Amino acid sequence: MELDDEDEFDEGIIEIDATLHADGRRVGITDGFYLCTYEPWGPRAFLEHWDAEGWICGCYEELMNEERTGFREPLQRLVADSSGILCIRLIALDEEHRRRGLGREVLRQWLGTWCDFRIGAVIIHTGLLQHRHAGAEEYRDELRGLSEEDAVAGWNKLVGHFRSWGFHAIPGTPYMAASPKWLGMEGACEWPPAALVDDFYRAEGEGPFF
Repeated sequence: MELDDEDEFDEGIIEIDATLHADGRRVGITDGFYLCTYEPWGPRAFLEHWDAEGWICGCYEELMNEERTGFREPLQRLVADSSGILCIRLIALDEEHRRRGLGREVLRQWLGTWCDFRIGAVIIHTGLLQHRHAGAEEYRDELRGLSEEDAVAGWNKLVGHFRSWGFHAIPGTPYMAASPKWLGMEGACEWPPAALVDDFYRAEGEGPFF
């Protein structure tokens, strides 16, 4: 998708896949999607947007409530007025760059680039890297040898970080959700976000982070 200053964006889903850099060095990867549509829990939204990719379709299935009438709470409440969803599926930092506060800075960049007035909910996946089916292959060998006890401790620590940032669990799913206001970070003030207008990032597989 290419937009210029005269284009308008009404509905759509945009996959986001970026390599993270700090001080001119690669520090990790991140991916997710930006979704703006009316009634994102509805069948039309599913057919036109969520069904674009297998993992995004799976995300929809996990987020739906048991009655299939809407999303699980608190997500349904968050998208009642502003129906856009910003999903962060993965933030993976290289080992030497962990425990330095970069994860929160990556979240700040996500919001500053993509979280415009359409976004009612930011959701983040809490699954550990060694349990991912896709998107973190280069990290799984490093983590595969962890004991179950260490894996659980790592997961608890991860969720604790997300909770301290302002996220709340979506029960029955591996996701947590937050209103942009809960996160206390500046959003994207203008449309389109920078990630849509630079072919360089698309060609290099990198995003406008750091």
